[in-house]
Amino acid sequence: MLALIIQTVKKSKWGIFGYTLAAALMVWLLVMVYPSMAMQGEELRKAFESYPKELFQAFGISMEGFFATLEGYLGGEQYSITWPIILIMLVVSFGGGALAGEVERGTIGILLSQPLSRIKLFLGKYLAGLVVILTYVFASILVVVPFAQIYDVSYRLPNHLTLTILGSLFALAIFGVTMLFSSFFSERGKVTMLSAGLFMLMYFINVLANLKESLVNLKYLSLFHYFDYGKALLENRIEPLTISVFLGVSVVCTLIGIYWFNRRDIAAS
Repeated sequence: MLALIIQTVKKSKWGIFGYTLAAALMVWLLVMVYPSMAMQGEELRKAFESYPKELFQAFGISMEGFFATLEGYLGGEQYSITWPIILIMLVVSFGGGALAGEVERGTIGILLSQPLSRIKLFLGKYLAGLVVILTYVFASILVVVPFAQIYDVSYRLPNHLTLTILGSLFALAIFGVTMLFSSFFSERGKVTMLSAGLFMLMYFINVLANLKESLVNLKYLSLFHYFDYGKALLENRIEPLTISVFLGVSVVCTLIGIYWFNRRDIAAS
């Protein structure tokens, strides 16, 4: 199984590099411009007051401390939209090809001919995915440290470490969902479409819940609601409910995926 993990990670190395580079470049740009933005903080804050409050409310962006700290600035500019989207693209891309992609290409037979049970095959792909995805999470968030030092910008390392933990939990949850779909279907396109569609729906639900008070309870159906980057970056904490939800979704989806993949008739798919 170790050989399978290493082989899968090697195949994904350029994907890891590309997604991480995209996120790192965004952080570099934001850290570079932050000092000048902070100097104009009061003027910019007044300018933003003319914008509809619903615009910031929809995406969960708080203007409190937006320009006062690097963490507040990165929260609004990077982690409200950009970072989760790149993460989901990486997860869906890997998860879609992990099992369904092998079936679609006809290479699943070669893998199953090896001295590996289906459960070990699933776990090998899953663990390789964790290496790929968590590499992105750690690198794309903690890259702020060298950039902040280069541009002499104050930052709070514990808060970024907390965000890294939160991002890892969020990644585990969406990866579990994607691997579940990958165990169900034999076409990578179906996994990609269903996973991306579900996550887009969750994002829309979270935005809608933030906009309409009558629909506020819908937010609990969205994983994006629990990805509270603001509390992690500004308050250095993660809600216990968030940990429970992310771990619960990850474990349940993974176990169902293992069970289904172990029982399904791949030859007839």
